[in-house]
Amino acid sequence: MEKLLKRKAKEKNINPNITEVTPSLLLGLDSKLQKLLIINKITMEVDLVNLTEIANCELKIVNFPDRPGKTNFVSLVLLYKKTEVKPFEMVFHNDEDDINSEAEVQLQKAKKWQKLIN
Repeated sequence: MEKLLKRKAKEKNINPNITEVTPSLLLGLDSKLQKLLIINKITMEVDLVNLTEIANCELKIVNFPDRPGKTNFVSLVLLYKKTEVKPFEMVFHNDEDDINSEAEVQLQKAKKWQKLIN
């Protein structure tokens, strides 16, 4: 997976200095260019976000009522400065997809990336 991240970064002309591999995402941040490469490992969708266009990065946590007592969904929502641009959501944990990943670990990773992005 790391090779995929490196290959896509090269294709997008960025050089990530901070990377992260989660059960559902490959992330690469080029701090110099302020660009974030996001690869969704479930859909294999590749996105490149220019962080200078982001107004805010919000943490989204959902606890499903039918599964009480634990976090079931963790994501970061990137809100663009231009309000007509649809927010971009990066899912770090979804019980429906990631039965093997620990929500608390993914929550900590999401918080780390929220700080990096904001």
